[in-house]
Amino acid sequence: MSRGLGDVYKRQVDNLRDYSANEKIAFIVHTGDICYESGLNSHIGLLNTALMEDTQIFYGIGNHDLVKGAYGEELFEKLYGPVFYSFDVGNTHYIMTPMLHGDYLPEYTKEDVYRWMKNDLAYVGKEKSIIVFNHSLPEDTVAFKYGMSDTEYIDLPAMGLKAWLYGHWHVNHVHKHKVTGVYTICTSCLLYTSPSP
Repeated sequence: MSRGLGDVYKRQVDNLRDYSANEKIAFIVHTGDICYESGLNSHIGLLNTALMEDTQIFYGIGNHDLVKGAYGEELFEKLYGPVFYSFDVGNTHYIMTPMLHGDYLPEYTKEDVYRWMKNDLAYVGKEKSIIVFNHSLPEDTVAFKYGMSDTEYIDLPAMGLKAWLYGHWHVNHVHKHKVTGVYTICTSCLLYTSPSP
């Protein structure tokens, strides 16, 4: 008797839960591409904070998570919560930013994200390191300036940015940028199968 894909996912999540409990992981981040309405609806029942015991799960929105609705992120927000938010653990401030484009148009704009992030960082102490999550790389991977123009931007390294974590390429890859010392880290999912609409 063959095992279905659901059994494989369950086994992977069970392994992740065991690892997380053993290593006392503070949180797990999913950087997006939960994939279409079917994935968004089913994945939340498979991997969530309640099922992971003492480990929180945080979700980001990917390009394939912007789906048909009143606006692209409507279903994601209904099931997973806000698409941009921040939280602190220890001496680090973590920022989840949303994918700016995808299969359907989001209601938010780059300006909305920029203004929110600027306000968020205004309340972060200089002693805190910054880690940003997104489904994709930032537009500027040289100076890591996030903003609207050459004159209106946030200098993320000056604010304490240490790394930008993403998942869009579905591979494991680490790169340290020489000019700023900021790391970009791409993380693959537990088990990747080609998404189907």
